[in-house]
Amino acid sequence: ISAGKEGFPATLTWNASGRYIDRWVKLVPGESKCVFLRGVQELYLPIAHGEGRFVTENESTKQVMQDAGQYALNYFQNGSNDNPNGSVDNVAGLCDPTGHIFGLMPHPERHVFATQHPRWTREGLKEKPDGRWIFENAVAHFNA
Repeated sequence: ISAGKEGFPATLTWNASGRYIDRWVKLVPGESKCVFLRGVQELYLPIAHGEGRFVTENESTKQVMQDAGQYALNYFQNGSNDNPNGSVDNVAGLCDPTGHIFGLMPHPERHVFATQHPRWTREGLKEKPDGRWIFENAVAHFNA
């Protein structure tokens, strides 16, 4: 997770509720070098997991990751935190310090077409689904 670290100072574990979660969430990018999130202000994506809670080994590990700008994506809804699984600091996605490796719990691949949203015919959704931004940013960056 962080350059030079031994072992696994952070991990994903069972949701704090102990239950599987399947719903849509709003997300906001953090201060990171994550190339997958360039130009993204907010994302609306589905989550579907029983083991999505991000935890760190200790406060020191958490601070190292924050200082390195690895908190790439956070749960956020209606002006406040909406942390469905109990992740440390509302983390939904992490990047390595270079910004080239991105791990996240929401599923952007499940929202690359408008028809993948369960209310696509009833809501005024964006023309370009939010999941597509992540993939288009990756292709643009790595093809440059």
